[in-house]
Amino acid sequence: MKKVFSMFLALCLALALFVACSTAIGRGEPSVPATEQDDENLIYIGVSQPLTGNNATGGNQELLGILYANYVAPSVNIDGIEYEIRLITSDNASSAATASENAKEFAERGVLACLGGYGASESLGAAAVYEELNIPCINTSSTNPEISRGDMGFKISYSDSFQSGAISNFAIGRGFKKAAVLTGVGDAYSESLSGAFTEQFMLQGGEVFSFNTDIDGANYDFLATRIKAVGADFLFMPFESPETNAEFIKQLRQHGLSLPVMGGGSYDFVSLISGSSIYARDVFFVSAFDGNTSKNPITAEFVAKYKSWLNYDKSRLEQNGNTDAVSPFSALGYDAYMVLVEAIKKAETLESRELALSISMTDYEGVTGAIRFDENGDLSDRLAYIKTINTSKKSFEVLQISSIGR
Repeated sequence: MKKVFSMFLALCLALALFVACSTAIGRGEPSVPATEQDDENLIYIGVSQPLTGNNATGGNQELLGILYANYVAPSVNIDGIEYEIRLITSDNASSAATASENAKEFAERGVLACLGGYGASESLGAAAVYEELNIPCINTSSTNPEISRGDMGFKISYSDSFQSGAISNFAIGRGFKKAAVLTGVGDAYSESLSGAFTEQFMLQGGEVFSFNTDIDGANYDFLATRIKAVGADFLFMPFESPETNAEFIKQLRQHGLSLPVMGGGSYDFVSLISGSSIYARDVFFVSAFDGNTSKNPITAEFVAKYKSWLNYDKSRLEQNGNTDAVSPFSALGYDAYMVLVEAIKKAETLESRELALSISMTDYEGVTGAIRFDENGDLSDRLAYIKTINTSKKSFEVLQISSIGR
């Protein structure tokens, strides 16, 4: 069981009206202004997401999932008192420094807990502040192992070691023995996942050839030539930005690299299909969610209702990338909010120490699967879906399912 430290978080918070769900908030500017509020039966949850910058696609989709969850469960009953849940949303602009400032602002505004966010470096920056100020935080899609190292951090998605193990198993199962690993310099997600994959693949007897690249201004011809020269069976290339993944796949293909390409959860965006265009063949990746499954009634019901909610408001569709496809990151955002609500119910208190303890003990069946935390704040159970791009149908399809835990 994780150790937790005490801190009493005030409920009485100056604020005004909740900003509409599809509004893009300015950098570091919370969505709830500070004005006097007489109603004390309110709970404030901080949400820091990259709504602009390199990681905006993932950040907006996660925020939509959280906003939908708040629409479904706008309040919680504690000891016979109904508390309205209001979100304080800030744009961290894909910046770790801004994410840290957002976390400090949330503390000043008296949030009970926080949810967030897409982007490893942003989540890492905020996690240190939440830990210092004793604010429980459930991270939506971040997989970096350091994010949940402290007493206040929890991860709703799988870890880098698990997703890298899943894709490594898949590669070995296809008879691949040699991997070229391309890492984006300065991309915290890419560096962590590349390292985890290299370790996993070598433990299984594979050989790894490592390459680094500057994401901006990459020399694609030079990279393609060097990677082809080592005689690798496939290329493992995880970048955090889905647009970057699509551009590198297209450019490397155009420069003569025909190897199968594999990656992590950041590949699971419909923009990968259009962005890599005709070069999307033989692309494989790990995902935390399969929105097309009919086997799980909880998932099927969520997908149907969420699509309806998206289509009700054109601005939501725009924020979702002009599609009603259900993103894994929206599903993770939804589950993170619902787990937090469940933990608040069970804690029956608005004290941070008890809430963190309640989160660690929560057992919840979410739309992304069973959610149970281990002693490190990571998931003890999880499924990973190995997906590919069906180029004729222009859609993703599941090839294999890996599991951990029960």
